[in-house]
Amino acid sequence: MNNFIGEVAEVYVEAVMRGFDGREADGMAFFNTAGTFTLPVFDRIERRGGIVKKGIPVEIDLTGKWTEASSGEPSAPSAWLVQVKYTSDPIGAEDIRKFLKQTDKVIAKKGYAPVTLWYFSKRGYAPDAVQSLQQAGVLYSTLDQFNALAKQVGFFGLPK
Repeated sequence: MNNFIGEVAEVYVEAVMRGFDGREADGMAFFNTAGTFTLPVFDRIERRGGIVKKGIPVEIDLTGKWTEASSGEPSAPSAWLVQVKYTSDPIGAEDIRKFLKQTDKVIAKKGYAPVTLWYFSKRGYAPDAVQSLQQAGVLYSTLDQFNALAKQVGFFGLPK
């Protein structure tokens, strides 16, 4: 049942990402990062099923892609790589290490440039995870922040 609830959360995060329309968003209010961020209009958003090892999915949950062509020259696709954790416990540094390892593999394989990494956790983050996220420059959201972002783009929030 927990896996099913997590999958529903992934589908909902995908729906919210489809509501991104190029507007500027307050980085601290939604992503724990100073400055503003453009919420890109994605050409394509993929939910990635991934592989399962010892009952645990090992994959980036969502990839939002778009191509920015400048002066008619072809360019590498830009992407947001998103991890959704709708768990009952806060995320720890080991979870972040795994996420960064996975994103490195995806970036190397797909050649995305630039890439934005975003981690959403229903139950928040342990202090060591926050430190890892900040050091790696990963956007990260709590449930309250995600729900505020969802409202900003015209959706209701996820339940607590």
